[in-house]
Amino acid sequence: MKTFLLSLFLSTSLFAEVSFNKDIRPILSKYCFHCHGPDDESREKKLRLDISTGEMGAYRTRRDKTAIKPGDALKSHVYLRIISDNEDKIMPPPESKKEMNAAEIALIKEWIEEGAEYRGHWAFEKPKKKSLPVVKKRDWTQNEIDYFILSELEKKGLSPSDKADKRTLIRRLYLDLTGMSPTLKEVNDFLADESAQAYEKLVDQILTKDAHAERLALDWLDTARYSDTNGYSIDDHRDMWAWRDWVIKSFMDNKPYDQFVTEQVAGDLLVTKPIQDRPETFWIWKKDLQANEKINLKKRFHIDSLPKEALLKATCDDNFTFKINGQLVGSSEHWNKPLSVDIAKYLKKGHNDIFVHAENQASIGGFVAVLTLDDDYIVTDKTWQAQLPNKPWAKAVERDAYGKGPWAEVLKLEQKQKLTEEEVQKVIATGFLRNGMNTHEGGTLPEEYITFYHNDKVDTVSTTFMGLTTKCAQCHDHKFDPIAQKDFYSMYAFFNNSSESGMGAGKGGNSNPVLKVNSLLTPKGKMIGAHKKRIAELRERQAEIKKKKDYLGFTSDKGVGNIEIEIRALQSQIDKGQTSVMIMDWKEKKTHVRIRGQYDQLGEEVSPAALGQILAFDDKYPKNRLGLAQWILAEDNPLTARVAVNRYWQLIFGTGIVKTAEDFGSQGEYPSHLDLLDSLAIDLRQHDWDIRRLIKNIVMSATYQQSSRHNAEAAKIDPYNRLHHRAPSFRLTAEFVRDNALMISGLLDENVGGPSVYPVQPLGLWAQISHFGHGSFTAQAYFDGKMMRRSMYSVIKRTGAHPAMAAFDAPSRETCTVRRQQTNTPLQSLVMLNDPQFTQAAEALAIRMKKHSNSLKEQLQHGFILSTGREPNGKELQALLKAYDKQLEYYKKELDHLMKLSGAHGDKKMGALIISASLLLNLSESMTRN
Repeated sequence: MKTFLLSLFLSTSLFAEVSFNKDIRPILSKYCFHCHGPDDESREKKLRLDISTGEMGAYRTRRDKTAIKPGDALKSHVYLRIISDNEDKIMPPPESKKEMNAAEIALIKEWIEEGAEYRGHWAFEKPKKKSLPVVKKRDWTQNEIDYFILSELEKKGLSPSDKADKRTLIRRLYLDLTGMSPTLKEVNDFLADESAQAYEKLVDQILTKDAHAERLALDWLDTARYSDTNGYSIDDHRDMWAWRDWVIKSFMDNKPYDQFVTEQVAGDLLVTKPIQDRPETFWIWKKDLQANEKINLKKRFHIDSLPKEALLKATCDDNFTFKINGQLVGSSEHWNKPLSVDIAKYLKKGHNDIFVHAENQASIGGFVAVLTLDDDYIVTDKTWQAQLPNKPWAKAVERDAYGKGPWAEVLKLEQKQKLTEEEVQKVIATGFLRNGMNTHEGGTLPEEYITFYHNDKVDTVSTTFMGLTTKCAQCHDHKFDPIAQKDFYSMYAFFNNSSESGMGAGKGGNSNPVLKVNSLLTPKGKMIGAHKKRIAELRERQAEIKKKKDYLGFTSDKGVGNIEIEIRALQSQIDKGQTSVMIMDWKEKKTHVRIRGQYDQLGEEVSPAALGQILAFDDKYPKNRLGLAQWILAEDNPLTARVAVNRYWQLIFGTGIVKTAEDFGSQGEYPSHLDLLDSLAIDLRQHDWDIRRLIKNIVMSATYQQSSRHNAEAAKIDPYNRLHHRAPSFRLTAEFVRDNALMISGLLDENVGGPSVYPVQPLGLWAQISHFGHGSFTAQAYFDGKMMRRSMYSVIKRTGAHPAMAAFDAPSRETCTVRRQQTNTPLQSLVMLNDPQFTQAAEALAIRMKKHSNSLKEQLQHGFILSTGREPNGKELQALLKAYDKQLEYYKKELDHLMKLSGAHGDKKMGALIISASLLLNLSESMTRN
């Protein structure tokens, strides 16, 4: 046994009543579940400590030893092993590098002595409405949130903080709900409104602002791993900004959360019309073909799985034969005797080759072929190659779009019904599932990468909507939560049923299935205008590069050519008047468990189903993604509403009621206020999943309106402010640090939606990581950007994050992120002082300060108010004046340094004012929510 002193310590009752879920499950999960949890493969000695009964449960007795004997710790073998001094017997074993501390052991002992009651994991039990707790200070409460908060404070002998002043409240609301400070007019209007409803009117006003929708959308972009590049090694261009516009518009419209979820998971299954447009089938026509000559045509296409139905229709001006994979499929004598044949037996998984030999009597004017595989078209297009006798293969010439001459009548292709604008938007929503990384690097194994893509979808859906680490079960049963490996692949099956290919993106950036669209936020004209502006800037840079022999270590010709790639991509969208977005579709396939997670080691076949041990997948749900959405939103699903509420609480307070927003499982943190979480989750469901109402309810609470002033005595009891004894203070997230600086300075372009833009970044940053020649995403290496739009619209390159965003902990968007980390490093200060965007903001702020008044004192006061939302006190103003004078004296002596400050134009006083403005932007208060 361990020392007598420890035994004496453990024999003393230290706790009022031990909670299994709050106190014991986290200890067992941390130390025991890996070997004695739900995973069959890793379990030792046929003992499960995650359950109490059954032949493997904690209460079982084997060889006269009871694992856990309720009411008697010293007859509980588990407890005796925990306190053993024998290295061969102690649990957890020394090789695990885990050792329980004395307090944890004391909790285990106390729990056993109290009866060792097991309860289901709190997150897997349906929320139950609780009555409001009784509190002493009822006059402090504003709504039901406050009753739950105050109850916990009073249990600890704490009191809430005083209400914050009006200046603090309006700035806090704007920073929390828009990511930017209010204007001086907005502040003054609020201060002047002395009505009892002034605060509520302000809240309502902010909640309907476009900037609020953008703020909510940014959080969702992290979740959906949105990026403007494909990731992996090549990491080239993609177009998904129309999906981002859809998200912003959804928040503008306050779309109910259940509809918001359903459309992103299964929007394509909500429409009955075919999603893809009628194929743009081309005539293949070779110039200078003479009478009685021959021509060969060939094309390659790829399929991931063999179709159930496959049909070929083809016709030509004259005689032709058609082969697939070297086998003769059929022939035709003339365009009015087309070939129509079932080709399923000729196809194979992977690459398939078409070969056409045509022999003309006069001159071949065209050839058209359409392959239909399970209702999906594979059509003749620009990838066809043509060969005349004794000539090399060359790109076939495209002539007219399909539909002219006799071709339409011969092939009898019916015009598909067009989707309505409302239906198009529902399909765009499924871009949520397609935002993950993909690759088209040489040597890619399609089956391997499609497995990666679908694994990512399972992880994203599970983390986003249910707060579960389901990805832990892709190789084996989950070691801590009731998620079997079969469950993982049953959910995987929902996403495997699509035509998405493991080949990833091609030169166009987006991979099929793709939909050409116009955004509701960014109509055709606005998109074209944005692209033309970008092209004009790129042409300017090309002209600069042409004057040089080499540029950034490359020849000037290389630089000009790389920029031309991007110009062509932009011009293509201008010509078509549409952008494109990757979407989901439905194409039934078989799905198997991947043994040990290996893509090529197939085990048991599984059907689409959800996590049955969390909530059974009812037979009433269709076995597609629409059924998955219905399961996620089912009234009995214990997780979805809780997870949503927690995320919005986190958005406002910086930390969720469950701190581990990404993990509501056994390894996650127990809620700080479970009854409050459940009450808000039930309320969200009962009020039609109204997110705007939820947010208003939170910010209208007295809890939210508290002062953030530090209370040393309260901090001893509640050091991390998890009980909300005051309002939290935390630095703004990466995008809002920049956005707020641009707003304060007056530089911010508040235009909403549209294509991504290119911010100022170090010239040549992408020069070595852009894989020149691939796609259209190399120009930023040669172009340092000018745009001052909100940071959420800045181009995100996964392998080359913007340095300022990376410094302030913005995620790379490679995987789903529902909780950002926040660090404090010297590098952040260097960014704020030296990044060109922030130096430009300082210059612009100095100009605003100078225009405000001829008095230096008033200039500095004005800059302080713009930056912090309040008047400086006497000491603060004196410190600013002193700093200005010191900088002025410096520039009198160091003229070379003054000349390097572009915005000063050699003016010493302006130079000192710019540095003063930079100081104001760098104040902790300027970039802190308090």
